Amino acid sequence: MPAPLKHAWLDLITASVVGVCYTVLLAFVGPQRAQVAIVFMAIGALAPLFYRRPAGSSAVVTDERDRLIAMRALAIAWAVMWLFFVSFCMITWQLHAAAGTVRVDVLPLMVTIGWVIVTLARSLSVVVLYRRMA
Repeated sequence: MPAPLKHAWLDLITASVVGVCYTVLLAFVGPQRAQVAIVFMAIGALAPLFYRRPAGSSAVVTDERDRLIAMRALAIAWAVMWLFFVSFCMITWQLHAAAGTVRVDVLPLMVTIGWVIVTLARSLSVVVLYRRMA
C-alpha cells in the first residue's frame, strides 16, 4: 500500500472519529464544549511515519502517480470546502437574520466543522482515486 494511501486512511478514520465524537458530545454538552473533539485531529501528526524509507533501502516513497492523485484530491477538497463555506454562511445568515448579528461562537464552529469535512473529502477522494487508477 502506497504511503499517501496509508496517510489518507489515517485521516479518514481520524476525521470520522472526530465527527462521531462531536455529534455525541453535542447531545450532552452543547456546541461550544463539543469542539473539544477536534483534539483527535492531532493524530494526523503521525502521518510522517508513513513517508519514511525502510532502513537500508533506496526505494522511492512517492512517485508521479501519487502526486497526480494528491492534486486531484486537493481539487475535490477545494470544491467541497467552497460548497461547505457558502452553504454554512447562507444558513447562518438565514438563522440569525432576525437578530441582525451572528453570535461570535458560531465562527470557530464553522472552521472546526470545515476542517473535518475537508479532511474527509480529501482522504475519501484519495482512497477512491487509488482504487480507480489501480
